[in-house]
Amino acid sequence: MTILRRFLLALAGLLLAVEAFQQWGAIGPDPFAPGQDRRLARVMLQSTPLLIAHKLRHVVEAGPFDLLIFGDNATLALGQAQLAAHGTVFSMAVPGSSLGSSASLAQTLDAEGALAPILVVLVENFELFTQQVQTLPLRARWPDTVRLLAGSLRDPRVPARDWLRMAARLGKQEVGMWISALRPAAVAEHVKMVLDVPYEVTGDRVWGRYKTDGAGGPMTAARPGLVPVAEALPEQPQVLPSFLAYDLHRLATLAGRPRVVVIELPLEPATAAHYAAHPRSGPQALRKVFIEACAREGLQCALAPVLGVPGEPNSWTDAVHPPETVIAPYVESLLSRKP
Repeated sequence: MTILRRFLLALAGLLLAVEAFQQWGAIGPDPFAPGQDRRLARVMLQSTPLLIAHKLRHVVEAGPFDLLIFGDNATLALGQAQLAAHGTVFSMAVPGSSLGSSASLAQTLDAEGALAPILVVLVENFELFTQQVQTLPLRARWPDTVRLLAGSLRDPRVPARDWLRMAARLGKQEVGMWISALRPAAVAEHVKMVLDVPYEVTGDRVWGRYKTDGAGGPMTAARPGLVPVAEALPEQPQVLPSFLAYDLHRLATLAGRPRVVVIELPLEPATAAHYAAHPRSGPQALRKVFIEACAREGLQCALAPVLGVPGEPNSWTDAVHPPETVIAPYVESLLSRKP
């Protein structure tokens, strides 16, 4: 029994050590700093909490920046080169992110005193809008969870039922993140990142090659063409409209009082035309909540336009990831308007 007890204690100690290594956050030199090309190449292989940890640390230590970009992988085409007219730019965009995740990231940077005076927040098109809960690194995640649950509990527009559902999601996500951190592949990639093991990016990746400004590739097709119309984008019945509005409230009440521009990402023109001709009640209801909350909170918001001519060859790689040549001029046009 003594041998078994010792074995179990040793195993528990090992698991705790691995969790501490995985959950601590950014370890080693900043991959987004100049001269860190090998680490920068490995960033795309890190788990989402570790990717966020590296981006958070860079903004805090290398800032202040003039403009920060938030969103998911459909936003990674935007960076310093595209929005240089507004000063220094860094992309906090993270694959799998959503509006709530962006609000959590902004509040975390606000608490660090590292917000830029301009925030561009791009949200998924409401035809496929999701409501992913935040996946911040542990030291930022727990304070953010407390802020989110405490703040939404006091908001009269958040029903108790929605609050309980969000609390359950956060709890489920927390358990999943602790389990996921122990995956051998995730641990191995983190070790390789810390040890600066060389990694060669291969293949044709439209967004995976992170740059020092936090952005990825241009998401532009090699040659003009037509992508299939996405006629069956899945609606997301789990979306809580009250938290869509509350996430906008979080962005509107940041202590640093930055200018916040919230933009619904466009769809490829033929797909956008399809949903304009065949409107669905779920996405339309979310757009109504979005616009009403933006007006109430005094935010500059924009619904997705049709950027291009349906049926004409274009540079889109699929129906939902706008290429740099499309999204950059549109975002620039919104920023050029008076707040």
